Amino acid sequence: MSENGTRKNNQNPASDAASPMPSPPETGSAVSAPDEERKYPTEVTMVDAPGIKDASSDTGKIETELTMVDAPANPHQTDVTMLQEKPPESGESPVEDDLQPGDRIDRYTIVRKLGQGGMGSVYLVRHETLGVFRAAKVLSGALYERGGEFVKRFIQEARMACSISHPNIVNVLDVGEESDSGLCYIIMEYVDGGTVRNVLHTIPRLSEIHALIIAEAVAEALKAAAEQKIVHRDIKPDNVMLTRRGEVKLADLGIAKNTDDNVQLTKSHIMMGTPAYLAPEQAQDAHSVDVRADIYSLGATLYEMLTGEIPYPGKSTYDILTKLVSDPVPDPRALVDSISPQTARLVMKMLSKQAKQRQHSAEELLKEIHSLNILPPDLDSQKSIRELLEQSGAGNYTPASLTPTKGNPVSSWLMRHVLLQLETSLHKIPLCARMIDAMHRDIRIFYGVLALATLLVIGLPVTLVLTAPPAIPDAPISTQTAEDATGVSAHSHSSGVSTPDAPPSGEPSTVTANPQTVPAQETTQLPDQKASEKLSAQDTARLAEEKRKLEEEQRQLERERREAEAERKRAEQRREEAERSRFIVSQKTNTQTSEEKKIAVFAEITPIGAEAVLRNEAGRELASQRVPVTGKVQFNVPAGQYKLSVSAPGFKSLERAFPVSDRRTITGVKIDLPHDICVCTVRVYGSAKLLEFLKNRGVELRVDDGAWNKITKFPYKMEVTRTTHTLSLRGTGIRPAVQSLKIAQDQAKSSAEIYLSEKDAALEIATEIKDNISINLFGIWEPLKKNIPLAPFKTYTLRWRISGGKESIVQIPELQPESIHRIVLERKQRTALPGEAEFTEAEKLIRNGDNKDAVEKLKEAVAKGHPEATFRLGQMHEQGKGRWFSSDTDALACYQEAAEPPMNHAKAQYQVGLFYEKGRGGLDRDIRKAIEWYKKSADQKNPDALFRLGMAYKDGDGNEPVDYTRMITYFTAAAQAGHPDAQYQLGYSYENGIGVPINVGRAKYWYEKAAEQGNANARRRGKALEGLK
Repeated sequence: MSENGTRKNNQNPASDAASPMPSPPETGSAVSAPDEERKYPTEVTMVDAPGIKDASSDTGKIETELTMVDAPANPHQTDVTMLQEKPPESGESPVEDDLQPGDRIDRYTIVRKLGQGGMGSVYLVRHETLGVFRAAKVLSGALYERGGEFVKRFIQEARMACSISHPNIVNVLDVGEESDSGLCYIIMEYVDGGTVRNVLHTIPRLSEIHALIIAEAVAEALKAAAEQKIVHRDIKPDNVMLTRRGEVKLADLGIAKNTDDNVQLTKSHIMMGTPAYLAPEQAQDAHSVDVRADIYSLGATLYEMLTGEIPYPGKSTYDILTKLVSDPVPDPRALVDSISPQTARLVMKMLSKQAKQRQHSAEELLKEIHSLNILPPDLDSQKSIRELLEQSGAGNYTPASLTPTKGNPVSSWLMRHVLLQLETSLHKIPLCARMIDAMHRDIRIFYGVLALATLLVIGLPVTLVLTAPPAIPDAPISTQTAEDATGVSAHSHSSGVSTPDAPPSGEPSTVTANPQTVPAQETTQLPDQKASEKLSAQDTARLAEEKRKLEEEQRQLERERREAEAERKRAEQRREEAERSRFIVSQKTNTQTSEEKKIAVFAEITPIGAEAVLRNEAGRELASQRVPVTGKVQFNVPAGQYKLSVSAPGFKSLERAFPVSDRRTITGVKIDLPHDICVCTVRVYGSAKLLEFLKNRGVELRVDDGAWNKITKFPYKMEVTRTTHTLSLRGTGIRPAVQSLKIAQDQAKSSAEIYLSEKDAALEIATEIKDNISINLFGIWEPLKKNIPLAPFKTYTLRWRISGGKESIVQIPELQPESIHRIVLERKQRTALPGEAEFTEAEKLIRNGDNKDAVEKLKEAVAKGHPEATFRLGQMHEQGKGRWFSSDTDALACYQEAAEPPMNHAKAQYQVGLFYEKGRGGLDRDIRKAIEWYKKSADQKNPDALFRLGMAYKDGDGNEPVDYTRMITYFTAAAQAGHPDAQYQLGYSYENGIGVPINVGRAKYWYEKAAEQGNANARRRGKALEGLK
């Protein structure tokens, strides 16, 4: 795409042979149709350069540049920016680029020219070494010679594009300058598809799903650009790419703006962009816009994709900008009523005149697109784009299409407009609307409908022709060509016989001959005139008879229609007369009844608002009234027996019978309803933390099917009627509760107790570690789960480990109900310790059986303070490896050094405790000190130390009292760490109820775990428990 947005199709036959690849568009986009096909201006950009000659023009026409001037302000309208053409400066002539196929730009060879604009030209180039195709954008020679702002803007485009790496943005690969040849260029990614503009040239409008897929991808690109504080300022269908792989890419950062750039390359009050997609604030000052201007342009693009029209169509840029300022935001459903309401609201919000009324960021826009719930979760967007390209043909490029073909722009526009209007009209029919949407979704349906329509158009006329009766069935017909007819005419003149005139040359002549009266040699040349006249007379008589019968039938139908119409009018008159008679009778009846209603009944009723219903003695309702603020109602009834029923919410209903005598003109009745209200106290119970949690948020209470009332204080008092009610309670973080409340008729007070339970919180675990991970959250090691429900208001300790790795701990704080706590498990980077290299080499020597050299390397590592090497050297001394004999004394020295701070080696601490317990290495046997060292090692979760402490509390060793509770705690921790003896002891405790309730299932579980590690006793006990539950 050129800097000023105009597109030029350049034909270069030589380039077709040079490149077998499809031609990419400018900055990676396909070359679109010429500007003459558009019915609105394309783009306005302020530059100071002279016009550039169109590479495809033979007349050498010079482009004029558009300069902004201020129009006279109308006091009743918003200021509208005017445009006028500015010719090139005197003394300057258009510069014609001289790069031809075969020329080189650095490591690239020119294949062909794609297009040219105000800032330069775009070429298809091939890398000389790799052979891959790229798109090269070269700055115009005239602008390069002038330098300054144009070179800066050109380099700025490359710099900003290189700062963004995103799959929805065309990548810039290189930028360079050759001062000797006067070239400044950008090498960009080659994109082998079409633009949205190419698709819209073929398809009048896109389906809602296709349009939202494209809008979502562009929003992702804007989000990536916003992270680099870049505003595109020229979002439009021409700059949105659709690749053959089904990707959507945003192209052309030629007039983009970096909001952090201190150099103002865009002058104040200069309009840059395409008028049809220009945000109002961008039309006034292009330098001060932000991402909301891009959101407006994307909204205009989405509007066009959905409707096939731009939001504010006009014949000129001035018309478009005037409507942009003065007209209201258009509703896309005014053009296409099948668009969903939520999508229409999204588009209208994106097109808001005020920037603050639009989405504030691309991220917010993405959230609103996702909240539409129109795109299915399992939708393959790339497949949908590929189907769209296949349907439109925009991506079906072949080598022959490297040189764009020029069609008739008027025909192209007219065809697109007719298709759009036809589709819009058919869409109002439900069946057609569904069929059109199906054709948009699947190209195969489109081809099937097209084939059916073609079959109907061709087959129906053929069927009519084949099944039509012959014109003259009574006589044979002989058909001659014009040449034969001419021959017949000549023969008849020579024989003195008069024949009809022959038809004009080139038209068939039809004559009729009678083979009985004409010789055989003249049958095909001379017709029998008398037979022809006889047949014509018969045909004329038959046609006249048929015409007479048809006219008679029409007259008969007309008579029947008139008779039916007359009958309908007579029936209407009879119906009106009957209605009029019934009305008169009704009026007479009402008059007689009104003459009888001479007695007024006044009823004084409390409370106000009660419903008073008057019934006769048989119970039939005569009238009803609502008691007004005066507390009195009036009924006019004839003499007789009546009942007055009064009811009101919260009061008991009463019915009073009374007579009405014709001797009185007024009858009075007084009814006071007694209260039917009971005061109910609602109390809620739950955990203290849950009740504290609900104080700030409150709950909602509903009685029966009434309204929900928010309650923040408990106990809560309310008035209810004396009957059975259903109390419903709901709120944030609690499970819904329903309580039945039954109140006796004589009960004045009641209470309801509702017990609340909180909803679970959730723990979400994410990790990028591919190895198997085990977690321990509830005392049992199990495979990793991504989502784990947790009881709220509790703290948890999550232990996790990688297979064969060390255990890590994550503390989970107290969670509130319905809250989600997210953690990420990451592999800890091991910090290299001093002596790590010597220790690693010693381990290799041990594996190879060279223990003597391994001991020397371990000593070097110990000298540098390596904890594991110190413990490993103690093991070598204890086992007598790498020396002539074993030495408990040397081993104990190494164990003690590793066990003491700062090393605090857990296994070394356990070994020191073991030496104290056994009295080895010159130590006296001391169980107390042994247990002290076991506890230090157990604090670091050493399974052996945990097991030894469990046994100490089981047997009461080292002056420790027998404590089965602590025993179970240590056995459980050791068993979960995989210690087989601890697993056996824990199973034995569950089997016999030592420190825990008897649980055969848990006993069998731990026996099975120990047996898997070779514990014979556990295997024997597990078999003994088979069959027990």
